[in-house]
Amino acid sequence: VMLLAGCTSVTGNSVGLSRSIGLETAKAALVSTVISVSNAISRIAYGRIYDKKGRKMAMGITTLFFVTGVCAMHLALALRSVAILIIAFVAIGFSFGGVPTIASTFVLRTFGRKNYASNFGVQGSYSLFSPLFGTTTFSLLYKMTGNYQKSYLQILRYAAISVAMYLLLNKIMAGKEKTR
Repeated sequence: VMLLAGCTSVTGNSVGLSRSIGLETAKAALVSTVISVSNAISRIAYGRIYDKKGRKMAMGITTLFFVTGVCAMHLALALRSVAILIIAFVAIGFSFGGVPTIASTFVLRTFGRKNYASNFGVQGSYSLFSPLFGTTTFSLLYKMTGNYQKSYLQILRYAAISVAMYLLLNKIMAGKEKTR
């Protein structure tokens, strides 16, 4: 939920963010497509990583991409750097693609094939909450402050929560799953 909240906030506001550091609208829209391309490519990569290295590694990488992307985004805003913003968008996109890929595989491997459709549906409910925590909260913060830097501090909080939840899940899952 936290990763998707952060990723949807960035995706939904990527053109505005790009414009805030000086890009024209057309170039800002082009730069924002980097998120979608990275998202698509990463889904294949995360499937392979999960199959070869397991859940812990796949989730660790997607969380690391998210934290890296959020930090790079803050740096891009502070320096008004398009190059750093593109790096941030690539990292955010790679994180974004990991969520559905890892979640579907995790549900299958944790609960099995029996009732997979129902279990997957329950797992998919994260998409109900991520827009509330992500895009809605981000938009309200931006409206109140008129400042992307302050609004994106919320996404930095999501990154910190994501790391904490990743570590907690690893502790809970220790001994319950086999990683390769």
